Amino acid sequence: MKLKTRCVFLFGLTACLLSAGCPPKKTPPEAEAQPPALEEAFFQPEYSRPPQVHQIPSQNGLWFDFSGLFPKKIDKPENASLVDFTPWPYARYACGLFPLSEDPLKPSLAVVVNRCGFLAIFAGKAGELLVYPFEENEFFPKYTAIPPFYFKEAVTTILYSDDFFVNVPAAPPSARVFSLSLNKDGISKVEIPAFKAYPPGDWNIETFFPSFDGIWRFKARGKSNGAEAVFYGATSFYDQAEFTEETTAERFYGARSLAGLENLPVLITGLLDYARSSGALTVEENINVRLTSPSYGGTMEFLNGGGNENDFKLFAFLNGKEAKTDAACLLASEQALKDGLFKNAFVLFYDKDGNIKKQILPLLPESFFWTSVAIVKDKLIVLWEERESWNIGAAGLAAFTLNE
Repeated sequence: MKLKTRCVFLFGLTACLLSAGCPPKKTPPEAEAQPPALEEAFFQPEYSRPPQVHQIPSQNGLWFDFSGLFPKKIDKPENASLVDFTPWPYARYACGLFPLSEDPLKPSLAVVVNRCGFLAIFAGKAGELLVYPFEENEFFPKYTAIPPFYFKEAVTTILYSDDFFVNVPAAPPSARVFSLSLNKDGISKVEIPAFKAYPPGDWNIETFFPSFDGIWRFKARGKSNGAEAVFYGATSFYDQAEFTEETTAERFYGARSLAGLENLPVLITGLLDYARSSGALTVEENINVRLTSPSYGGTMEFLNGGGNENDFKLFAFLNGKEAKTDAACLLASEQALKDGLFKNAFVLFYDKDGNIKKQILPLLPESFFWTSVAIVKDKLIVLWEERESWNIGAAGLAAFTLNE
């Protein structure tokens, strides 16, 4: 047990009203904070359950961790739950986030939480954060989730049985693809046509990502003629009739480096250029920008050399295409750390007038790091983890109001 001591670019680095003349009346605790009507959100999903409604403190932000209650509200990361360090495939942490809609006029976000389920996040018109937790108790607790992607207007993940840290892994899940959308109530099991033929047999699909050539690549592990085997595939993804085929390991890994920094969308390029010109980013080579956007259906990597684990990784988010008022941001740090773990971090984003702003994130405790970023209307959502090598302890998310 361990001891606890809009375009966005992330760099690692109720009051009670009393009528006049009436004596004060004590309000029961359960009646003190009535949640506002759901109609007060900028966009209303078709969920039957009410949301958790949270105010975002102006000074320190709003913090959650993912242990125990889901999510568990805490006042600061130092007070996160004491959690044993666990190899990342078996830990509760956010393996990614993705907009619930490609329409920037429907500001919303889904977070995939490994070994747990989904969180749906919306911005309230009065400054609140509306949170819907969706736990799945049959498959998620037993299997590892991959980073989310967009499939048939839903945020989707694939579950698999990870065997790297165990001697006897679980059998591949009988249901492996799960999604959350705005117009369905809860988590849905779905089928991806491309996986019906490839890989053949009982395989674990453990990696699935888009490439700049428009093709999706996937990696699966399983058995071939009774022996352990790895299968590399390429697919058009949305239409199996176009093609799904086996590929080589060389082409699979090479597909990650098809896009250079010059291929970044103009909004993200503007944030990256600002970081360099302002002196906030001094790293010039081996930069890896991991951009999450519905435009690509998932998270795509943009490189300028390198293409390995020692790259200086930046996390970007874009929900929109051209307008500087779209949700776009970049998370980065003045301190180059391995594995994309950001400690002294800040976020660059565009304000409502299209000007670039910089928001410094709170300094995290020792062994805690920022890992990804998104914008929901005027809210900044940032993921965090407590890391020790391959292991994760506490993990959660933080929400801040953008400083415009």
